[in-house]
Amino acid sequence: MHPTPAAAPREKVPTGIRWGRALAVVLVVATGAGAYMFNEWRKTEALRAEILRAYERTAHAYRSPIDRLERKIVAKIRQAGGAWEGELHDPIFRVSALQKGTGFYVRLPRAAARSDEAIRRAARRQHSDSFAGCLAVSPALFGRLLVLGDLVGKDFENKLRDAGNVARLRALDQDFALRARRDLPRLAEMLRPDYLIAVLDVDAARGVHEAHVWDLHSGRELVRARLDRAVGRSDVLNVRWSGHGTVPSKRPADRSVVNTANDCAIAARVREVSGETLTTIGAPSP
Repeated sequence: MHPTPAAAPREKVPTGIRWGRALAVVLVVATGAGAYMFNEWRKTEALRAEILRAYERTAHAYRSPIDRLERKIVAKIRQAGGAWEGELHDPIFRVSALQKGTGFYVRLPRAAARSDEAIRRAARRQHSDSFAGCLAVSPALFGRLLVLGDLVGKDFENKLRDAGNVARLRALDQDFALRARRDLPRLAEMLRPDYLIAVLDVDAARGVHEAHVWDLHSGRELVRARLDRAVGRSDVLNVRWSGHGTVPSKRPADRSVVNTANDCAIAARVREVSGETLTTIGAPSP
């Protein structure tokens, strides 16, 4: 029998060495992570600068003209929202002349015409109605100009500046390219308007409305008309409007027919003030 040799005592690693090794590992990982993050930041900023340069080249050509036109239109609507100055008609103007030009149409509550921001909010919420069809003209909605203009405005630029990574930047770049191909040609057409039509709903429930037409080249107001159905003025309901036939006036109708009748009554008043009193507005129905 041989005695079992005693196990060699384990060498104790000094505490300072263990902490040193751990710290070294942490430093290596942190250095690698820092290098990766710096590289990602550098790629993000390089891509951001490239996209912003391309964006500015495109947006700059539109931004100033849109801003000038928007301010001009808002100022006209603010003017209409002031004290009512009575009906007006430029004697050389005919409503039919609007068919040969391009323009904008905006409709909003009269109370909203007292501040720039309220006008912009109301214009953005506006939907198409029958007024332009009853007048036989085809203006663009002013709110459409505001919506399309967002593409070249500061809000979209700020999205590019705030994007936190390459993926977000590429997504915004692709979104801009798609919308630019689709919307910028239309936006360019809008920047050369001939006229502005504004309808202010003073008291829609009572049928009180004001309509204004301006020449946007000279800034001159061409027509200012007021319809007050409550006192029986120009209660013209049996009218035709482009593409939708005759609006009945003497029997119960659904809300869309009533709205169309009201819109056509406003258009008829504009024609009446302009010296073009007609019972047929727009193209005759088949």
